[in-house]
Amino acid sequence: MVAPLPSKLDQRQILQGVYDEDRGLLRTSVTSTIVNADIAVAIDSATGDNVAIKSLAGIELKINPTGSIDVVEGVKTGGVYGNLSMVTANTQYEAKVGASALTSRKALFVTATSTGIYWGTDISVTTSTGTPLMNNQTLSITIDPNSTFKVFLVSSNASSSARIVEVP
Repeated sequence: MVAPLPSKLDQRQILQGVYDEDRGLLRTSVTSTIVNADIAVAIDSATGDNVAIKSLAGIELKINPTGSIDVVEGVKTGGVYGNLSMVTANTQYEAKVGASALTSRKALFVTATSTGIYWGTDISVTTSTGTPLMNNQTLSITIDPNSTFKVFLVSSNASSSARIVEVP
């Protein structure tokens, strides 16, 4: 496919053609995808004169009736916390509270409460390949809530433990 030649239209003509002076708005019909490293946004037409701005995963930006956009950094609801008992040495344990990881978790904190604990990002982590987590040291990880990211722990000692906090 051959790239189109640059337009010979004057940019001012283009803007005059799409600008609605009565309403002070640009008239446009567009579907666009913006991708920049960690950010991916789709801008699509929505109902009426509205525009839907959403991630490629379908998470939509919510605009308040006043036209403002809420920007939230931090925790909106409570998380879960508990103790992870690693009863068998050299056995991998997923860093989570209970039977499954918190749905849509955005942060994970792991505090070693024993010596000889190592962590890694897959179930094959060993005490030789993992990163050491010293006694009373905390690992803090921000997680994409739409990912399947996991942290696994392994201990060189039987009956080791770690405190786990998962934040939505």
